[in-house]
Amino acid sequence: MPKKIHHPLSDAETERIKRNWKFLKENLAQHEIRDNFIDKGIWDLRDLEEIDNGKIQEQKNEIFLKLLLWSGPLAYGVFIEALQTTGSNYIIERLEGTFNTHYGIQESMNDQVDHK
Repeated sequence: MPKKIHHPLSDAETERIKRNWKFLKENLAQHEIRDNFIDKGIWDLRDLEEIDNGKIQEQKNEIFLKLLLWSGPLAYGVFIEALQTTGSNYIIERLEGTFNTHYGIQESMNDQVDHK
C-alpha cells in the first residue's frame, strides 16, 4: 500500500464491509474494479501483485477486502463508484441495506456522508 495511507476506513464503512464479508468474497469481481484504486492513487502495483497471490478468486477477493479496510477515508467512495461503473448495483444495495450497529440505526451512505 502506498506509504501515505496508514489508517482504516471509517467505523461505519468498516462495519458494512465486515458484516457482508462472505457475500463480498463470493460475489465481488475485484479484477474489474481494482484499477480504479491505482487511478485514484490509493494503491500501487505492489497491492495488485499481493491480490494476485491468492490462488482462487475467493482468496483474491479476501486480500482485496483486507487492503480496502486499511486504504484511508477516500477508498470506500472509490469502491462504491467502481461498483456502479461495472453495474454491480446489487452489491451496493446490499452494503447500503446493512444495519449499522455503530450508529444504532440503518443509514444510507448519503446519510453518513452528510454527518462527516
